[in-house]
Amino acid sequence: ALSLGLTLFMPGVGMLSEVQAQTMARPLDALAVQAVVRGQLEAFQKNDPVKAFSYASSGIKATFENNPVVFGKMVQTQYPMVYRPKSFKFEEALELQESGGGLVQSVLIENQQGETVRAVYLLVKEAGAWKVGGVFLTPLEEDETIEAENVT
Repeated sequence: ALSLGLTLFMPGVGMLSEVQAQTMARPLDALAVQAVVRGQLEAFQKNDPVKAFSYASSGIKATFENNPVVFGKMVQTQYPMVYRPKSFKFEEALELQESGGGLVQSVLIENQQGETVRAVYLLVKEAGAWKVGGVFLTPLEEDETIEAENVT
């Protein structure tokens, strides 16, 4: 089993210390969460904060007082590699064992300068749909490389 130990902050949930994600997600759930993450990344790429905000959880929306423009500007300034990735590649989606479930989707993101980080997305199910509940960025190990799909 794969294991991923993280400390995440999720608006509306709080700090998730050492979240344990130990089992691979069911294939349909993995495809669904990847579609959500891809949709949000593509919306940022197209300067569409309203569309990007539509993929956010109710906790994220509340944090930004339901204002997609403020949300978009925060991502643009604090997470430029998420706002304008040069390329990205999905890793395996993992199910959370604690904190009421959810999925963790890791994405290798290359920025415009050719630097790669791992963006770990926490997704929660709300009204039957997966939503982004938080993102945590972490550097790659020195020996890790990425061959990713280009974003146009």
